[in-house]
Amino acid sequence: MVARGDKDNGWSVTVRPSGKTGFADAQSALKDKGFTEQPGSTDSKAVFTNDKYTVAIGTPGLSVTYTVTAN
Repeated sequence: MVARGDKDNGWSVTVRPSGKTGFADAQSALKDKGFTEQPGSTDSKAVFTNDKYTVAIGTPGLSVTYTVTAN
């Protein structure tokens, strides 16, 4: 796992899931927590929002990167 950032500039976290469905699992987890998926998602990139945060996820291979910014 690689993580960096702060509350003023946002956070970036890259994780390597144990299985091959990390991106789909990330999408499901965000939806389950009440985030709304924004138009334009692909098989490797998606953006989700709620009242407090915007979360962009992407998958360069097996890893999943989350980029989180406060709204």
